[in-house]
Amino acid sequence: STDWIDLFGAAFALYWRRAEALAKRSPQFWLPPRVQNVCVVGPDEPARPFSQAFYRASWTMYESDFDPDTSDVEFAAYLFMHQERMAQTQQILAAFVQNLPQWLERSDDEVERFRRAVAASARPDAGTFAALADSMAMIRTLHDAVLKPPVLTTGEQLMQVPPTSLIASQGQIALLQAMGAKIGKAAETTIAAFGRRYVSAVGGGFDLLRRWLDDTQPNVLVTAKPDEILWAPVGDADSDMFREVAGSSSRPIAESMIADLKVIDDCTGRFLASLRRREDLPAAHDEMEQQGLSYIHVGRNLVAYSLTDPIGNRLAGPTPTYDRLMLTARTIHEWCHQAVDAGWVCVPDGRSDEFASLNSELAQLFETIVSEAPAQIMAIARPDLGELSRASGAVGRALADYAQSRMPDFQANLLAQRYLRQSESEAYVRNNVYCLIGVYPPAQVFRQLARYAYEYQYLRFSSVENSDRYFRSTTWFDRQYVASGVVSAARVERLFALMAHICDVYAIDDSAFSFQAASQR
Repeated sequence: STDWIDLFGAAFALYWRRAEALAKRSPQFWLPPRVQNVCVVGPDEPARPFSQAFYRASWTMYESDFDPDTSDVEFAAYLFMHQERMAQTQQILAAFVQNLPQWLERSDDEVERFRRAVAASARPDAGTFAALADSMAMIRTLHDAVLKPPVLTTGEQLMQVPPTSLIASQGQIALLQAMGAKIGKAAETTIAAFGRRYVSAVGGGFDLLRRWLDDTQPNVLVTAKPDEILWAPVGDADSDMFREVAGSSSRPIAESMIADLKVIDDCTGRFLASLRRREDLPAAHDEMEQQGLSYIHVGRNLVAYSLTDPIGNRLAGPTPTYDRLMLTARTIHEWCHQAVDAGWVCVPDGRSDEFASLNSELAQLFETIVSEAPAQIMAIARPDLGELSRASGAVGRALADYAQSRMPDFQANLLAQRYLRQSESEAYVRNNVYCLIGVYPPAQVFRQLARYAYEYQYLRFSSVENSDRYFRSTTWFDRQYVASGVVSAARVERLFALMAHICDVYAIDDSAFSFQAASQR
């Protein structure tokens, strides 16, 4: 409704103003606001609590968060702040604790509006926010080294609460710990309630799944661990372990697994049907990843679907919408890696000299970037650069090689576009282009730059209107690199453009494929 959209817009604008003000006043503890992918969960969507639709690149909200009848701009604005902390910390309690200082600046009316909205919230994790709201009177007695420094000394020893700028007494810290325990308990209750949502006393899910597998014979392996094959279209499988692992599955979970397996079977069928020389496709090798949403099993050379891998978490609930889009993209991506290994996505013979020249230019550009870096940056980064360049002896060459080490992924993604719908490609891109702050330690600032330069190239596979704006507004890249003086804006522009030219050289060997045959399957 218009009112829903208006509340969303007002809440985001309020988040933006407050985050911007906090980052200016206390930049050590607050990052500026940023644009982000927002996943709005409806009441029937099987979104797992505290999860992200896109890894480190999305905020999860619920439809009720912006319903004017049950929410409020104060609650909704805080949710944007909270989801941002969740994205940064990847921890539930840490997000609450690190956001506490902002409550020292809120008015009594704003706090009361927050409380009322929490009490009316239909979010499945509303209990965690209720624990926060119940502690608000105590929270507002705290101090902050920047936002609300203590004025008078009461004689009671005060100490900072890491990793925040909060200042509290021993008694206040004990109350904070009690609040944290309540939040943790509420989070556990939320997760358990989600699990119970898909548990059936009647059962029958496993038999449904097993019958479908036996009747359909999809071209996929069902595994627990990589060496535990539970079901296979051909070859040995451990049916007893299959029942032990999945025997208690409810019907909704079994139906979700079947839908996932249909996706994998379809992807495999379309890919194999597109090969003109299927016999030349290399077998899986030991360096291939044996985990994730799906992977090519080294021993069987088929895509495996693990029931116990923590990334998929298939036994906990049905697959959420975006996970299935990613399952498609991942399965196609893994098969395309095999095509890359076969040499079917490569540098054409007539462009090998150009490719070598571009890579030499890339190495020289990295050399220049490092040589121009401020002394304080080099004091931190020099040991890591020394380790990275130990083999080649040249920092620029080492960084260029580091960026190029991921190039088979680009080649696989280039080919994958021939098989993926836009929504599937979009899910892949937004899962793989995200802020790397916290992923790399400060000493690896130049490795992180090289990775950004490479992953920026994925945005060509997205339909986002302005890919450069999307990248810069979601990653704080300019703040971390340009505004800090690590590298000039001109060097960044040249680096990203040069990586784009290198990627542009790669081409698909169309003689190896019949994409029309794949589309007709």
